[in-house]
Amino acid sequence: MYYFDKRDSKGTFLFYSGCKLANHISNKCFEKTEKNKVYKTLEKVFGKKYLNLFFKKLYYESVSPISHKITINKWEIENKTNFNPEKINIKLFPVQKYLHDYLISENINFQNNFDFNIAKKKFFELMRKIKFFLKKKINKIFIRSKIIENSNESIGVCFSEGLNLDKRSDLFWLKNSKINPNDVILYFDYHTSVDKFEKKEDLFKIVNKLKIKTVNLWDWHEKTKVPFLDELEIELKKIDISNEENKSMQKIALNLVNKVKFWYVFYKKLKIRILLDHYETGTENIAKQIALHKLDGCSIGKMRSHVGENSYDFLGYYPNDIFFVPSKDAGRRLRDHSFNEFKHIMISGFPYDLFTDNNKNEINKIKKNFNNKNKKFIILLLDSNHSKNKTSSNIQFLSAESINDFYNTFLNMVTEEKDIGLIIKTKKIHVIQKLEDVYNKILDLEKNGSCYLVKDPLQRGPSLYASAANLVVAISSLYPSALIDCISKKNLGVFLDYANFKPIEEKWYKWGENKVIFNDSKILEKKILEFKKDKSKHSYFGNWNDQKDILDSYQDNLGSERIGIYINCLLKGFRQRLSSSEAILSANSLFAENWGRDKILQ
Repeated sequence: MYYFDKRDSKGTFLFYSGCKLANHISNKCFEKTEKNKVYKTLEKVFGKKYLNLFFKKLYYESVSPISHKITINKWEIENKTNFNPEKINIKLFPVQKYLHDYLISENINFQNNFDFNIAKKKFFELMRKIKFFLKKKINKIFIRSKIIENSNESIGVCFSEGLNLDKRSDLFWLKNSKINPNDVILYFDYHTSVDKFEKKEDLFKIVNKLKIKTVNLWDWHEKTKVPFLDELEIELKKIDISNEENKSMQKIALNLVNKVKFWYVFYKKLKIRILLDHYETGTENIAKQIALHKLDGCSIGKMRSHVGENSYDFLGYYPNDIFFVPSKDAGRRLRDHSFNEFKHIMISGFPYDLFTDNNKNEINKIKKNFNNKNKKFIILLLDSNHSKNKTSSNIQFLSAESINDFYNTFLNMVTEEKDIGLIIKTKKIHVIQKLEDVYNKILDLEKNGSCYLVKDPLQRGPSLYASAANLVVAISSLYPSALIDCISKKNLGVFLDYANFKPIEEKWYKWGENKVIFNDSKILEKKILEFKKDKSKHSYFGNWNDQKDILDSYQDNLGSERIGIYINCLLKGFRQRLSSSEAILSANSLFAENWGRDKILQ
C-alpha cells in the first residue's frame, strides 16, 4: 500500500493531506504537553516561544510517517479498493500516551510493537551519533586540540552549504561587508561531510586564503558548569515519573537541556553573538536558538527554498531573529505559511551574486555555442526528484512517467524546431541519469549543439542559466522554488503543475492559469510554439511582471552585500556593548535608511 499517484477528492497529490494531518496531530499532542509539569518546569527557564516550537516540530516530524499511513488507509477505504491496511505503530512516538489518546478518539486502529523499518532508521541515526562520539573521544586522547581564543564578539557559521562562491556558499555575505574574516568562526559537525560540496583541499585553500577560524565539533572538549541549566536538570529529575507520560516528557526535557548546555558553552567560550546556521530538520536548531538567546545573541537566516501555501513541512525550520528574503511575497509566505518564529523579516533581494568570473565564462560559452548553431529561442528546463512512489511514509515525488513525458516533450520539440536550443539544469545529475533513454537523447542532442546539460548542478543557481534563456520551464511536486528564483529576476517562466496545486495556490491560479501555470504538457507545448512564433500577440505568456511582490525589487545582484553590511552593523553594536535587541534595532535602522522602511516586513 503506497502513495503511487494517489490524489485527494480535488485531484491534488495525497501527500499534502498527510502533511496537514501530521500538523493537526502535532497540535493536539502539544495541547496536552503544555499542561504537563515537565513542560511547565522547562517553561520557567526557556520561555514559551521556542519551547512551543520545539515540541510541535518534534511531534510533527515523529508523527509524519504515521499520518501518511493513516491518510493512505483512509483513501483506500473511501475508494473501496481491495487492500490490507498499513499497520499504525506508535512505538517510537516521543510521548506515546498523547498519540494513543488521539488515535482512540478518532477510532483509528494501532499497535505498539517493534517496527523494523522505523528501528532501522533510528539505528543509523544512533550509529552516526556514536561515530561522532567516538571520534571526539579518540581525538581527545591522541590529538591536541587547537584552542581558539577570542577577545571580541564573533560570528559563528555552521558549515552546511560549502564555500565555493560559484555556487551556494556559507560565506556568501562576507565579500564587501568590511568584516574582518578573523572575526568569523566556521564550525564543522557530523551532519555534513567536509568534502560534500568541494574537495577538502579546495575547501581549506579558501579557508586559509580568507584567514577565518575553524572548529571541528568532534575536537571540542570543553566541560563547563552552567548553574541555571544544572539547577533545571536537578528540578526535572525530581518530578515523579511513575506514569508513562511524565517518564517520556522527562526524557525529552533532559535531552533538550543537555543540547542547550552544549551549545551554550560552545557559543560562550568562543564569544559567538551572531549565528548563521542553516540546518533545518530535527530539533537541534531550536536548542541552538535557546542557548543563543540565553547569551543575548541573535541568529540570522536566509531563504533557501520558496514556500508554498500551508507548507507544514517547513515547521520549525527557521527559529531565527532576523531572516532575509528576496521579495515581499517570499517574506509573506514564510511569515504566514511556514509555521516558524521570526522577529524581523528583511527584504534583501536575491542573496547570491551568481555572476562570478567562472560562471560568466560558462554562460558566455553557452550563448556562443547556441549562436554558432543558429539557435534563436533557448529554453531552460528545471526538473525535480522523481520516484515510483512506493512509499507510505515519505514525500510523493513526480512519477517516472510524468518526468519522462516532460523531457520527451521538449526533446522532440528541439528535434523538430531547428531554431530551439535547450539548457537542462537538473536538481542532481543522478536524477536525470536514472532516465536512461532520456539521458541518452540529451547526450545525442549535445553532440549536434541543440542542448546543454549542466554537468555539476548541485548548489548551482538556476537563475544563472536563466540569463542565457528566453523561457524557463519547470516541473516539480512541490512549490517550484527554482522557477521562482528565475522569474524574480524578471525572466519569463512557466510551471507544469503535475501535482495539481489549484486547491492550494488559489491566488496563483486565479491570475496565472494557462499563462504561467499549466497542468497539461500538450497545452503548454502548443503555447510555447505560439509564443515563439509571435511574442507580441502572446505577451502574457510566462510573464510575471505584474506580480510586483514576487519579483526582486532591487534587480542589482547585491543582496549578498546588503546582508553583509547588516551583519557588520550588528557586530559593531555588540562590540559597543549593546544588547541584542538594541544591536538589531540599530542594524534595522541602517537597513531602512539605505533601502527603505518598506523592506522590513516585521
